[in-house]
Amino acid sequence: MTTRQFKSSAVRRHLLLGTAAAWVLSPVALLSGCGGAEAIFIPFISFTFDGTGPGGQTISFTFFTDNPTGCAASGRFTASSKVDFNGGTAFLTGTFNGRRMDISFAAPPAGLAAAYTGEFIDDATVRMTPVGGGTAFNVTRSLPRLPSCPASG
Repeated sequence: MTTRQFKSSAVRRHLLLGTAAAWVLSPVALLSGCGGAEAIFIPFISFTFDGTGPGGQTISFTFFTDNPTGCAASGRFTASSKVDFNGGTAFLTGTFNGRRMDISFAAPPAGLAAAYTGEFIDDATVRMTPVGGGTAFNVTRSLPRLPSCPASG
């Protein structure tokens, strides 16, 4: 193989490998599966979610995210996020990523666990499961998704 052929071959390999790497790392490739492209779930959570919590008591979560639009695939809850339950209010901390959220309370209201894992079971409903055992419950967003927030997958 001549020097020119070697350089040409090396350039072709570099281009092919670079193209393959770009495809693998592209958002479309990350969302593709065996059955085709899947849509990423973008939660819309900067509103109040209401439901019936432990003991049949009304519960209300108010989530605010570090994204002012309330539409982001992942992020953190701001310090003003809270829960109202059983006559008490507690601020929460936590994160969300797609359909999953993890929240905790420094001092939960009586009757609530100190931490919960939440999972969006549809676009507006979150299943809250206490970490370490207990009764799970659902909460539902009180307002519809804003038109400015992209549809969820």
